[in-house]
Amino acid sequence: MKPFPILEFAYATRGTRSGVMAMLVAYFDESGTHDRSKVVSIAGLVGDTKEWARLEAPWAENLATSRIEVFHASERQGLSDGLRESLIAGLCIAIGNRDLTVIGGSLLVADWEAYAPQAMKESYHSPYHFCFEFTMQQINQWSEDHANNEPVALVFA
Repeated sequence: MKPFPILEFAYATRGTRSGVMAMLVAYFDESGTHDRSKVVSIAGLVGDTKEWARLEAPWAENLATSRIEVFHASERQGLSDGLRESLIAGLCIAIGNRDLTVIGGSLLVADWEAYAPQAMKESYHSPYHFCFEFTMQQINQWSEDHANNEPVALVFA
């Protein structure tokens, strides 16, 4: 499945193709949600659609070099170790060249079980829910600090 171009996504959700419009978007993924996970994590990037659009071409070029259409870090994707490392390095450089902010949180499950007060466990239900709330608070703070408190569209992998 080919990725949906970010500017088309913005148009579909905001209803304008104006060059002035710069919808805010955050892409996230999670890890450690299976039963025996030692760490739960949610991490991603947030920025405006113009920065995401500028990332699309170098991202696609890196994928094309590796002969894959979509990148999933958790899958080996049949790539040799060297090619996979080169792909990840290229994608990291492409991201680093954009004005995107890393946001996320991680929590050791053992720490949650041993140290989280019962009231916190009742409020958040799991370490995942706690990380999710923490990440949402970071997005809100980022929007207040950098984007005039504009809403942020959330995309989870």
